[in-house]
Amino acid sequence: MVSSRISCTFLSRATERGLTLRLFCLLALGSLTACDASRVEEQSPPLALPVAIIEPSLQPSIADIPPETGPVGGEEAQPEAHERRPLSLRSWYEPRRPDPVLESIDRGAKARRAAMDEETRSVQEVQRARDAERHHRIQLRTSLPEDEIPHSLDTFLQIAHNPTLPQYRTGTCWAFAASSFFESESARLGGKLVQLSPMYSVYWEYLDKVGAWVDERGQSHFSEGSELGALLRTWPRAGVMPLEQFPGVRTSSGLHDHAALFAELESMLKMLEREGNWDRTLALELAAVILQRHLGSVPSRFVYEGRILSPQDYLEQVLQLELGAYRQFVSTLRHPFGELVPFEVPDNWWNDSSYCNVSMEDFVAIAERALDSGMGVGLALDTSEPGRDPDNDVMFVPDFDIPDEQLTQLAREYRIAHGVTTDDHGVHLVGIARVGAHTWFLAKDSGRGAFAGRFPGYFMLRDDYVALKGLALLVHRDALPAPGASCAAFAAAPH
Repeated sequence: MVSSRISCTFLSRATERGLTLRLFCLLALGSLTACDASRVEEQSPPLALPVAIIEPSLQPSIADIPPETGPVGGEEAQPEAHERRPLSLRSWYEPRRPDPVLESIDRGAKARRAAMDEETRSVQEVQRARDAERHHRIQLRTSLPEDEIPHSLDTFLQIAHNPTLPQYRTGTCWAFAASSFFESESARLGGKLVQLSPMYSVYWEYLDKVGAWVDERGQSHFSEGSELGALLRTWPRAGVMPLEQFPGVRTSSGLHDHAALFAELESMLKMLEREGNWDRTLALELAAVILQRHLGSVPSRFVYEGRILSPQDYLEQVLQLELGAYRQFVSTLRHPFGELVPFEVPDNWWNDSSYCNVSMEDFVAIAERALDSGMGVGLALDTSEPGRDPDNDVMFVPDFDIPDEQLTQLAREYRIAHGVTTDDHGVHLVGIARVGAHTWFLAKDSGRGAFAGRFPGYFMLRDDYVALKGLALLVHRDALPAPGASCAAFAAAPH
């Protein structure tokens, strides 16, 4: 059999000289030698052979033709007698042919991953159950004898107030408590008990927080919490709305749930921080979109008792409250008594320094004087104590925590300084009673824990609990003066 080089060379020359089809095919198949081809040429008449009929697998490659290939026997090369046409190739699509071995390997890898994921889920479920059990196991509770507890809400001298609205899954107790406080003040001063929208105040508070966060380049405290006095800051600018005009809930259940709202606001601020974009207007516009998506659109005008009012009109014409007439109090050894000081907790994110610092005894006396005079009290306090008994709706200081005779200003300060007492809740005090040697306060409480006991939406606070665990008060100035409680500069304090 001729080599591929000899065969291809000879074929090239043969096609130029018109060899017979038979000879050409034999040469293409490698059945003849070069010498055999010379003899066949003499016996065969010339025949033009179209290149297109040659099978592609037998077509000689140009790369196999040696560069010295030229005319045979010294003759001049003759031009081709026909035009070359493209090869007739057959092409098509067909299903991919899977490799069973590789597919078996892939199936094994997926099965192992699925088994590992299932094992991980099982481990995490056990860990969650263990954490939940540990959490429940460490909750220390105590209770009082029944004869030392107010037997019913009727025991209390109460001010006018609406039923308690639950805050559900939100960190906005401050808005619920402060709104309730001003509802009762409106009834006391104007004779009309209205129902205000806590979420309207939440809406504007979030916008103020976003603005401060941008202004301070991400260093301002940003959370769901705030203080009762926040309404004294936002209402003069934004006004207030009745609950029916702005319920502030868009969930299908009709229950407040701010988990997604806060997560979206926080993610938006982190995105701006990563990009180094401190455009205040942009941040506020983005925050407004998120807030309106979760709370609803804020109307600029609404119909109230046949009148078209703005939120500012509602504040001035319906509530008729003089916001500058309200005072706030704290009790701490960090500052001298009788001075205006800041309430030094994270939720006072705007660093309000209009709190009058008074002694522990005066702190409790201010609350008593206000309620005895028919005025409500806003109270920020710590509720995470063993003396909180949700089954009986009471909060008191057990003897094993600290006996009455040892409950001093220094004992109070020790708990604040070491983080044992923290600002974790806000309530509205709406009633007062005396049972035995103690004064009791009736607290209207929007937290879920207040709906688990005998009187849904209420807790009864004993005076020792307010003295040890109460942190800040909000009252009308007519509740003053309690002995030694007035601040020299309080009348000129900014609000």
